[in-house]
Amino acid sequence: MSCGQEDWDDDGDARTPCVPKDVCLPGSYASNDGAADVNRSCVACEPGYFTATNNATRCQPWSECLAPTNFEVSPPSAEQNRVCGACGGLEATRLDNAATCTTLVYRVVQGSVAIEAERAHNVVDTESDAWTELTIAGLSGNACMEVGPDDKSDWTLAPFETAPRLDYLVEFETAGTYYVHIRGDAGADSEGYSDSCYAALDGAVTNWYRFDVNGGTWGWATQSVVVPTAGVHVVSILAREDGFRVDKFVVSTGATAPSGNGPAAGTPTFAR
Repeated sequence: MSCGQEDWDDDGDARTPCVPKDVCLPGSYASNDGAADVNRSCVACEPGYFTATNNATRCQPWSECLAPTNFEVSPPSAEQNRVCGACGGLEATRLDNAATCTTLVYRVVQGSVAIEAERAHNVVDTESDAWTELTIAGLSGNACMEVGPDDKSDWTLAPFETAPRLDYLVEFETAGTYYVHIRGDAGADSEGYSDSCYAALDGAVTNWYRFDVNGGTWGWATQSVVVPTAGVHVVSILAREDGFRVDKFVVSTGATAPSGNGPAAGTPTFAR
């Protein structure tokens, strides 16, 4: 009798039934698919290779989750490929195939770091107001963050618990007195009701900032803050009035505010 593609004559006797060929399961491949009188031959995949289907003709190399933008979601095996995921905007990996991404921080170097407002680690909105990134040519990074809608709401009581805010992880070289310089704007239709904000360090709010500007005429304002220890702390920008816009801020040991768009923004990196 004639055998089918998945059967073979194991005894050379045409009077007996054909038998199924061996199945090369995931984790192996068919080095020889066999014939009417020859069984299929299976070989295990070498380390670093896989097959995920039956009777694959060859093993495939595992994918690599390449640093610094990717991490390993699930590990590989002889039966499945490695699954990779993308790190978030302020995350990275130090090594290929890392199991998790590490959150990057802005590092104060030689007493100063400049940070674009739209590059926050965490954005906190409320039921009534939210931060929105606006693209405006000529600003630092050509963008800013605006809290709205601008309907003359304000947050003057317990602002850290109630106000929309932007959080940034900042690594300080040393403890001491620093100055948080904020470049803000009152918003296009402020009528004097959206020209202030707060800053905070690790949830402790500083005095409020007043920007002596009209809508579209950006300016700098400054407050001091005492950083108790070297290392990573959370610097926050909080809305005090809706309609407020923030372009950039600078954390510095110097008390003098920048001018114009301020210094170039720092690049977030791994904490030490």
